[in-house]
Amino acid sequence: MTPGRAASAALGRLASAAKNPSPIKLSAAFILPSAASAVSVLSNTRPPPLMLPPITIGASSIRRSFCTAGGGKCWKCSQPAGGDAGGLFCAACGAIQAPDEASSCDHYRLLFGPQAEPKYRVDLTKLATAMRQLQWQLHPDKFASASDEERSLAQQQSARVNSAYRCLADPVLRAVYLLSLRGVAMPTEETGSGRSADGGDLSLPQEFLSEMLELNEALMEADHSSIGSIADRVEADTASLTEELAKAFDDANDLSLAKELTYRLKYFTNIRAKVRERT
Repeated sequence: MTPGRAASAALGRLASAAKNPSPIKLSAAFILPSAASAVSVLSNTRPPPLMLPPITIGASSIRRSFCTAGGGKCWKCSQPAGGDAGGLFCAACGAIQAPDEASSCDHYRLLFGPQAEPKYRVDLTKLATAMRQLQWQLHPDKFASASDEERSLAQQQSARVNSAYRCLADPVLRAVYLLSLRGVAMPTEETGSGRSADGGDLSLPQEFLSEMLELNEALMEADHSSIGSIADRVEADTASLTEELAKAFDDANDLSLAKELTYRLKYFTNIRAKVRERT
């Protein structure tokens, strides 16, 4: 069988998969890996298994801090720091604040202002504009005559803004972050086999896992003429999942569903990256 026909056959099998499969528990191989090591999503299979890039749940990648009324005291003038722009500057003297001493904000309030509500639907154009405006305030040229300490604080706050932007701009990281803000921790290797940090069981339908394996197989076997149909399928499914996530978070506040959809989106995001490598 030619590669093109093999890919078409694989796609055909995907289309005829059972609609109501029973779920299976995820083993340790399906738990999101920590930053220290990535684990295989599917093991002992051919073609090569999908690999889930690490999503580390912790202070290094996701800040679970919220805006606090009034903030702390300014290190320079000892007055209540307060202020807008995510607590980057003291409201009294205008001094740059340290990230851990500023009026602590979640990513949404840092980038969009103190009245911003955490939602999955994000205007990416407005997000980029907000990031650029904050980075303009933190540009090194604005601290050319400042003290070494202030220049260092500006660099730290700039990194904080970049981290918040990268998180909210990425559909998967944004979902994980929203879950963390709402008290639902995504599992890592450290939380134990098959259970999340909040004690919930992890399961995805057998049909979905088989579908991902077959889609990966179709991608591996696809030639130039057939890879376009796979790319279209992956793009459509990715768009559909992000819309389902938006409804689960913003409309229904169904966190259990949102967590499952986040896992599904992670699989498709990984395959999407592989498709782009081939096109």
